[in-house]
Amino acid sequence: AQYEEAQTVLTLTRESYVQGQASYLDVLSALLSVQGLERDLIDARRQQLSNRIDLCRAAGVAPGTRSPT
Repeated sequence: AQYEEAQTVLTLTRESYVQGQASYLDVLSALLSVQGLERDLIDARRQQLSNRIDLCRAAGVAPGTRSPT
């Protein structure tokens, strides 16, 4: 939800800039917000994968394989 909101703000800010109602600094600020959230998402996904690998190692299972039942 936060990412979608930041995308909307960026779009509206770009439109305002084209219409002369916002500065380019406003556009850059909105863009930085979107990029920061994208970076946070990438970091969270990386951490999730790292945790999954650690869990598999602790369980003695190769990542990406199913454990025997």
